[in-house]
Amino acid sequence: MILNSAGQVLNLFEESDIKLLNSILVKLPDAPNQKDSFHAYTNGFQESSFIYPAIDKLVVSKLEKYFDIKFKKVEGMLLKESIPWGIHTDYNKKDFCVDLAILIPLNIVPVNTHTVIFNEESTDSFQQFMIQNKPLDVNAEDLHDTLCSHESIDNLKYVSLKGAYPWSPGSMMYWGGKILHASDNFLVNGLIEKQALVLFTTIN
Repeated sequence: MILNSAGQVLNLFEESDIKLLNSILVKLPDAPNQKDSFHAYTNGFQESSFIYPAIDKLVVSKLEKYFDIKFKKVEGMLLKESIPWGIHTDYNKKDFCVDLAILIPLNIVPVNTHTVIFNEESTDSFQQFMIQNKPLDVNAEDLHDTLCSHESIDNLKYVSLKGAYPWSPGSMMYWGGKILHASDNFLVNGLIEKQALVLFTTIN
């Protein structure tokens, strides 16, 4: 079942598609994410937004064909991330619960960064998840020495690695909305900011 899984599809988009996407998404005003502390600009849009018809034609229709599903609802954002995200879930949005999250890197040349996906699921904050669960015997604490040096070893003991997907040009990553995931610590690789189109969907 796709809602309990995660993966990456390579070469789904051409370089020209990514360049066109960038030219569309740059029209969105900067909206800093400041729920706890600044991590990124999360420049959002909905199906009623002026850019959505272009996103629907270029991206959403291709994704529905690839997954052989019909999205009931789609919201998205241009993510301009400058501080790595810790472990979190995308499940709870203001007005709906996410079935499937999709990330399309907007770089047209390779960059040394990954999205890190774990096996565990949560419909609440990761802090609440740790209260309700115990550390795992087989866990992801070794990632503190590699991809997730921005996360504590104690936190990484509560999750196990499903996959770490590189931001390959033209690729698409997806994961069920409840699945815990994180950024890697791209700052240690000299990357100041990374950008992606992120979609949050519900499915009929």
